[in-house]
Amino acid sequence: MTSFRTPGPLGPQPSTVLPSDTGSTNARTLFAAGTVGAPASAGTTASTKRKSGTYWVTWANSNAKRSTDVADLSDPFKTNVKAFIAALKAAGAKVKVNTTTRSKKRAYLFHWSWKISLGKCSASAAKEMPGVDIEWDHGDAEKSKAGAQEMVSGFGLAVPPKSKVAPSLNSNHIRGNAIDMTITWTGKIKIKKKDGTEVEVAHMKDANANTSLHTVGESYSVKKNTKDAPHWSTTGR
Repeated sequence: MTSFRTPGPLGPQPSTVLPSDTGSTNARTLFAAGTVGAPASAGTTASTKRKSGTYWVTWANSNAKRSTDVADLSDPFKTNVKAFIAALKAAGAKVKVNTTTRSKKRAYLFHWSWKISLGKCSASAAKEMPGVDIEWDHGDAEKSKAGAQEMVSGFGLAVPPKSKVAPSLNSNHIRGNAIDMTITWTGKIKIKKKDGTEVEVAHMKDANANTSLHTVGESYSVKKNTKDAPHWSTTGR
């Protein structure tokens, strides 16, 4: 309703009277809704971030994709990988490709979820990335680690002892110059190097320690990262 003050020099001045708490419209409701004089901090907006957890695995599979297709790699690495895999299969090994290319956003999620889940850094230390509105810090260290662990498990990331380093923020996967693959066989097999010579290679549970296999791969310019079990690249990183 509207009332009028006592007329002054400028004539009647309207003023708004808020309905009482007992009326059909509650004054506090108006303030909460921001329709009447609600206090606000200048320059602040409500957070739209979503806490780390399995949601981000699903999000990444639609918005930050990876490829498992060797054809998506960059040449000459693509050609070299194809030749290396062909030699492995010809020798009797089985090759499962886990990842070829990876988006920057996916690399970002991999990196920080790995580090936070393993206690390599605090959740508050994680940097932000445009387009990825994730909240790493749950306000509690253990909850933050649990949220990150859900992501590590959902993405199937290699952790110690298989992988001793965090997935890189500037990974060779982003440029199509790396591949993650699992290579298995039984006993010993003879694998041809690029020059045609054969190397007898015994299967080892620890792929990072199998230097004979690494030597064969390097002959094709496919270099092993010895701190990350499935990872091969142009540089070994």
